[in-house]
Amino acid sequence: WIEYYTSMEGVVRGNHYHPEGVEVVFLFDGLFEIFVKDLDSSDGIERRVIEPGQLVTCGPRVVHAHRFLKDSRAIAFSDIRKEKERYSEHTLPFKLI
Repeated sequence: WIEYYTSMEGVVRGNHYHPEGVEVVFLFDGLFEIFVKDLDSSDGIERRVIEPGQLVTCGPRVVHAHRFLKDSRAIAFSDIRKEKERYSEHTLPFKLI
């Protein structure tokens, strides 16, 4: 599965996790902060700022949310078959931000 997307400054995406599979995001331009929480760890929420040219990888059961600090263009790759009719099976909501 591959998805190209744009997000405007101020938009929040994600606030979910995948029970299985890995998701990778590459940022072409713009800027966003990512918040992650590993559900299998007692660690708290981690925050990082992602700049153009950087990759972010989220494994299974890692909650992730992106807040865009500038208008941005990115591409996401995943080994999850993200079929719309099975969305509730592969993408589970979890509010981080």
